[in-house]
Amino acid sequence: MCQVRLKHLYQELKLIDRPWQQEETIDPRYNELIHELNEKSRAVLLSEGLLHKHAPSPNGSFKHQVMLSCISASFELNAKEAGLTYIPQHEVVTNNYIEVEGDKVSPDGVFMLEIGGKKLLVFLEVDRGTEATFSDNFNRKSWKRSIRQYRQIIGHGLYKKRYGVECGALLLVVTISRAKELGILNVIEQEFDKGCNYMMVTHLTEFGRVFHPPKVLDMLGIEWQRSGHQPFKFS
Repeated sequence: MCQVRLKHLYQELKLIDRPWQQEETIDPRYNELIHELNEKSRAVLLSEGLLHKHAPSPNGSFKHQVMLSCISASFELNAKEAGLTYIPQHEVVTNNYIEVEGDKVSPDGVFMLEIGGKKLLVFLEVDRGTEATFSDNFNRKSWKRSIRQYRQIIGHGLYKKRYGVECGALLLVVTISRAKELGILNVIEQEFDKGCNYMMVTHLTEFGRVFHPPKVLDMLGIEWQRSGHQPFKFS
């Protein structure tokens, strides 16, 4: 039924588009079809009061955005199935960047989970292997630089003042291979003498070199690896 409705919105009503970039993947006919809003559909949503002014706009590479969308949507669907409350980014913050020593850090995603009556702020970063793991040049984006910035954002509580919240927070990093996962964990290990319990890393091979967008992911059930601590599972 969903596929029929999507076909109707795309072919007859012209309310959604199919990004041409998905045709560049290996065997695109066997991948899940990807759709996106266009100017016509945005106008309809705006007229119905359903287009939130603080909803994040797509930016970055196509594959990066697909990876981020799949992971974010899976968290929301997982939470609904588990009876948890998922609060999307546009209901949490009006502008997601946090200033750290003059540098504006913009997480790939921000959302909240309400578990057992307690809220938890989640910073989400996705890595397709394009970001350097180590770099002695702090002006160059690398995981060494990002981990140091998130140490201040979460460890020093900068997010509380910026977002006006008092709940705890986590950094979740999703990359594309076990090797990249271990590399990021190694950076965390070097930055924290006794490890870190609020920075967690996992990998999803579906978004690697052979790009194959998956169906719903089990983001709450998978194990998140931590430096100096046991792996963590939400459920």
